[in-house]
Order: sequence, then structure tokens, then C-alpha cells
Amino acid sequence: MDALDAASAGLPINLANLLHGRVPWDDRRALQGSLADLHEMTVREHLHEIGSGLSAEPDAVEIYRRMRITMRVNDHDVPRHVGLLFFAAEPTRWFRGAWIDCALFAAGGSGDVQDEREFRGALAWQVRHCLQYLYQRSPVHLRKVPERIETLRWRAWPETALRETLVNALYHRSYEPDAVEPTKVYLYPDRVEIISYPGPAAGLEAEHLARK
Repeated sequence: MDALDAASAGLPINLANLLHGRVPWDDRRALQGSLADLHEMTVREHLHEIGSGLSAEPDAVEIYRRMRITMRVNDHDVPRHVGLLFFAAEPTRWFRGAWIDCALFAAGGSGDVQDEREFRGALAWQVRHCLQYLYQRSPVHLRKVPERIETLRWRAWPETALRETLVNALYHRSYEPDAVEPTKVYLYPDRVEIISYPGPAAGLEAEHLARK
């Protein structure tokens, strides 16, 4: 579990898991930000949503410390990168690629865009609202069961698969200064494409993921 996963689960970041003393990017201190950039209500809503008892803590600074989304620097607290990504009102102030560009394409070969949405704001907010958008546009299939009143109903894009893919695309992409492209979600009549930048690790090819 990295810092982004830990913050998503409302858990403290376990620094003992850091390898070779190298602090991962998302766990580094964000000297360009301040505690005022963390949106307390967003933090509390997130903790409440995941059922964390930490949401009852009255002191916001103590919540931040226990979640390890801040750290001490020269006798004062500063946010970590993960804190700004998850709980700042507009993380693109610091991380230009921290938003989702979503496009719905028409059927047929025209390639016309029927609808396009941008999802910005705290990373947890982006996940929640982008998934709502995807669920609402997932085609519904109906099939009558022979000799029975029952009708089977299912969505073309399984909700569990959509959530897992989108969360992984957002949590495990690069937010380094040169990663300026947003995460892209393209909805076609027959498929969904989710593009996470800068792409697979160097040296990883499609055939490496194929079943042997």
C-alpha cells in the first residue's frame, strides 16, 4: 500500500515500508503548500464515507497528523503531496495533470463527441463524481428468461471493474511536473478506454501481460 492508497483508506502512511530510504513522491513534503490548502470538510466527509472513527476527532490538525497527510518542518506542519492531491480544493495548482478528461463518443464511424466533461478538485471528489457519470451512461441490457416472468438486467460496464480501473489509473499515475496530461476516459459504444500517464513502466510491453 503506497501513500495514495493509505490516504484513500483513511489510514496513516507507514513510513517503515519505504524502500532503501527513498521517500516516494506522494509521501514527500509539499513545501509549496500550507495547511490552509487542505479542505477540512472534504477530509471529514471522506473519513465519514469510509466509516473511520477518526472523523469524530475535533482537531483538524490532529486528523491530518494521524492520517499522515502532513508532516513537521521547522516546528510547523506542512502538507505532503498526497494531502494536496486528495484534499486540496484544486490540486492542479501544484500538479497540472491532476484532473480527468472524459468524452462520450457516438456510435458508428463518425467519431463525433456527444458529450465531454472535466472532473477537477480533490482526488477523492474526482473519483466519486466521475464514477457517477460513468454509471449513468453505462448501457443497460435486458434479456427475457424463457417460460418465466423474470427478466435479466445488467449493465454493459460492470461497476466494480470501472471503479477498480479508474482508481488505479488515478492513484498510480505520475503527478511529477512533466506529467501535464490529465487522466483520460473515453466512452465508446463497445468499450471504455482509461488512459493513465505516463503509461506503463519502461520496458513493459503488451505481450508481457498476455496469458501464456
